Amino acid sequence: MPLGRFTVLTALGCVPWAFGIAGAGWALGSRYEQFHHDFRYVEVLVGVGILALLVWYLRRRRATKMGRHASDPAG
Repeated sequence: MPLGRFTVLTALGCVPWAFGIAGAGWALGSRYEQFHHDFRYVEVLVGVGILALLVWYLRRRRATKMGRHASDPAG
């Protein structure tokens, strides 16, 4: 993809996200501490989910490698 086209499409995709995040921060304003306190369990849940996905991926990858080595007659 040409650099100019990539830059324009990237800017068009980033601008809504940037304004959305800034708007959410502005809307929360001084209530951020209360919001953060109320949703602290979400942080823990996301962390546990990421850890579970990492463990699943690593176990799957290891099982695939072990299966490949077992079927390889050259060893």
